[in-house]
Amino acid sequence: MGFFKTLSRRKPNDDELIAQGEESKLARVLGLPDLTLLGVGATLGVGVYVLAGSVAKNQAGPAVIISFLAAAIASFFSVDFSNWNIPKANIPADKNGGEGGFAPWGLSGIMAGAAKCFFGFIGFDCIATCGEEAKKPQRNIPLSIVLSLIVIFICNFGIACVLTLMWPYYDQDPEAPFPYVFEKVGWPIMKYIVTIGSLFALSTSMLGAMFPLPRVLYAMASDGLLYEFFSHIHPVTKTPVLATLVSGVLSGIMAALFKLDQLIDMMSIGTLLAYTIVSICVMILRYRDPNPTVFEHPSAQKRINGIQNGTTAPLENKPVAQKTILCLSTLFNLSGSKYVTSTTEYVAEKASVAFTIMTGIICFLLTKGEDSLIDGPIWIKLLLTFELILYIAIYTVISRQPQVLPDTVFRVPLVPFLPCLSIFLNFYLMMKLDLATWVRFFVWLGVGTFIYLTYSLKNSKEGIRQRMKEVSERKAFAAMKMADVSQGIKNENFVSSKENVAEYS
Repeated sequence: MGFFKTLSRRKPNDDELIAQGEESKLARVLGLPDLTLLGVGATLGVGVYVLAGSVAKNQAGPAVIISFLAAAIASFFSVDFSNWNIPKANIPADKNGGEGGFAPWGLSGIMAGAAKCFFGFIGFDCIATCGEEAKKPQRNIPLSIVLSLIVIFICNFGIACVLTLMWPYYDQDPEAPFPYVFEKVGWPIMKYIVTIGSLFALSTSMLGAMFPLPRVLYAMASDGLLYEFFSHIHPVTKTPVLATLVSGVLSGIMAALFKLDQLIDMMSIGTLLAYTIVSICVMILRYRDPNPTVFEHPSAQKRINGIQNGTTAPLENKPVAQKTILCLSTLFNLSGSKYVTSTTEYVAEKASVAFTIMTGIICFLLTKGEDSLIDGPIWIKLLLTFELILYIAIYTVISRQPQVLPDTVFRVPLVPFLPCLSIFLNFYLMMKLDLATWVRFFVWLGVGTFIYLTYSLKNSKEGIRQRMKEVSERKAFAAMKMADVSQGIKNENFVSSKENVAEYS
């Protein structure tokens, strides 16, 4: 098996695994309320007590995580809308308040804060790791993710308003914003309530954060991509015990080695990349030919038969202008075909890859060369204009291809618009993170690549299945070859015998 073929192999879906006799060892006990509360609890945590003040002061991005109900209700009695429109002249000289107003650092500051505040939405994806423990996973998992995001957004938005309305943004405490704000407004009792409440809230968040990692380790170990002991299931609790213990120890070591803002950035960049990959997969799967060996559309089969019979001239024999028209017709599906074929799948897949690469380039230019784009030479603006035109053209190519609409309870709407928008926003937020975060990220990728090359390649269960299949196919081919050779020898002997008989006669 070739190396690149090995890297591109895919795991069979659940239906194929069940057909092969493989079923989950985990107990299906989680319903819709369990999954929703798990997502909310895993997401809402440290951000409400630390991240909100840090971002409000340093990046002016109003995104905080959660506060308990008593603090939220009490806080609204101290709302002062003038804190949302503080003139620059009113900012003390010893405070870094930017240009004042509602967005003191402009759009750039808002997006930089959004990249940091993305940490406040990390955690709900733990619901997706519960596929083997959820009841009716095809319905409950997507629905619980949507419900969790709605609750999380309401909490984030409400607390961001409360925190910045109660006290000026430039005087927020990035380490403990809520106790500091309540002390400033003269409510010391609420300061202690918030501090004590954080201990209970963070314990829930910690439990939710520790839930998905053991499941990921278990799933990878079950597929042979990680060391086998991670797939051990406790006979009583039906949970991956060893994976839970190891992930807890590793989490503690990481917390001891890195500062909070470093951990936030590392989680943000890793999660953004994962969301980008998911968006790319959504596009590729939506345009994939469900049966690449069968032509569902009769005109497609007719064209293929025409080429095979010589009645249709091959593309190489056509004039350049006609070649160009045919290529454009294929790329933009000018015929308006509604049927997915291997050709449309190929075009959509390559266009998705090109769109992702162009997104990375454009987001890099928008974030790192912002000043040059505004005040730089004309050739930079022309280059960006050309890239944007090419970018839109690639998106048009993707959107013109026919789709396969899966017969499922829940499917992503507005494809390819939503996946493409997700890819763009994810890349833009990733580019807003500092260089040190990227260095730590690539070091982490290097560790994962080392494990994959030294262990996963040899022990992957799907790889073992494919190798056994190839061996059996080679044996069958060799047996057929031997049978052909034997038949040939018999035929030669028969002909030789007839010739001998004729000669003797």
